[in-house]
Order: sequence, then C-alpha cells, then structure tokens
Amino acid sequence: MSVDLFDADRAAVSPSVAEQRASTTIAEYEAAWAAFDAAEAERADLVARYAVADDDTRLALLVTAQQLDAAQPFGPRVMDELRALHTKAAA
Repeated sequence: MSVDLFDADRAAVSPSVAEQRASTTIAEYEAAWAAFDAAEAERADLVARYAVADDDTRLALLVTAQQLDAAQPFGPRVMDELRALHTKAAA
C-alpha cells in the first residue's frame, strides 16, 4: 500500500491534468478559491436584489445573470436560481 494519498488520483487522470496539478502553487490555489468565493457572493447578491426588484430592474438582472452563467459554464446556474423564485413549492 502506498503512503502517497494521491497515487490513485494520479493514475486516474491524464498526464496533462497531473502535470497541471503538480505545477499549481498554493498561492494559485488560494487565489482560485478567493475568486470562487467572490463569485458566490456576487450570485447571492444578484438573487437577493432580483427577489425585491421591479420588472425593469429584473430584466437588467436577468441579463447580468446570463452573463455570469456564460462566464462560468461549469458552476452553479444563476438563471436556475432566479427561475426557482417563481416556482411554487410542493405541499
């Protein structure tokens, strides 16, 4: 048994992914998490503003939500959260 926790991880990914992981510094990793946290805060703020906005403001916020979703294709969908505000919950 290997003492290296990530041996199975390395065996399961392509060489280019393994190389990228090996070359990523802690500072880069922390910066990526900080950017993710900032994006989460922006999403939460947009949803909160949308919930109390008038129709004209909602249209502008929908455009912003679409831009956020396009910029982060693999992240949570802001448009889904906004649509959920109009969906009635099951009783």
